Amino acid sequence: MIICHDNSCGNITDEGLKKLGQGLQKSSSLQSLNLNMSACNKITDEGLNQFGLGLQRLGSLRSVNLNLGYNEFSDKGLINLFEGLKQLHSLESINLDLTSCRNVTDKGLDIVGFGLRRLSLLKSVNLSFCCNNITDKGLDNLGLGLQRSSTLRSIKMNFEGCRNVTNLGLENIMKILKRLDSIKNIDIFFGL
Repeated sequence: MIICHDNSCGNITDEGLKKLGQGLQKSSSLQSLNLNMSACNKITDEGLNQFGLGLQRLGSLRSVNLNLGYNEFSDKGLINLFEGLKQLHSLESINLDLTSCRNVTDKGLDIVGFGLRRLSLLKSVNLSFCCNNITDKGLDNLGLGLQRSSTLRSIKMNFEGCRNVTNLGLENIMKILKRLDSIKNIDIFFGL
């Protein structure tokens, strides 16, 4: 596990994430990756691009836990990240924390949903968002991406602080998730 928290990694930049991705490429037998870079505040789209490239070679990876909250990347960074994640054909579990990534929008949730749909063995998803730029449309986008997942058994989503999500967004995503035959557990959290 690699952990940076409480602003202790304020000097970690895209270059550090690139080096981490390059180092991971040499770990082809790695089955689990836990990375907490919450509040590094200097991670941008380019850093996620470089990290995503490093992920592509981790074919035996089964579990990914990425805490990337409080950073400066945008929806474009999520595209770059999922370019790497979609190559992980053995991935069964993903935990993605994007809390207070203020540049992530509804389009970002579309990217996440579409990216998760491409992971054919995925059984467990845990997503955290706390972004004012996320609306009901974002939940719709996420749900549409997830609706084609035939192996998903458990989904947890945290939309704490997403003040632009309404009852309609929750209703729409629940309609989609209820149609998944494989789903056994749904846990959704909203709060201030």
